[in-house]
Amino acid sequence: MALAYNVRAKNEVNLLIQRAVAAGATILNPPGDTPWGGYSGYFAEPHGFAWEVAWNPAWRLAPDGSVPDDLFRNLGDTIVGRVRQ
Repeated sequence: MALAYNVRAKNEVNLLIQRAVAAGATILNPPGDTPWGGYSGYFAEPHGFAWEVAWNPAWRLAPDGSVPDDLFRNLGDTIVGRVRQ
């Protein structure tokens, strides 16, 4: 299990992973393209908790960094549609 931090731009993934490593984190999975069209990487912070830093081109983030509720509804519809295919 990992906690996720979503970023607004693809290049932010690498920047945050680099900052985490500079602060003592260990890379679990280096940043790279994902099968769902995004870009992400994983690190473990010094206490061992795993984090994912991810960019999803299909998501927009609110000014406060949250994911708007309508995106979750649309995501659910997409997943259900794929399962039924």
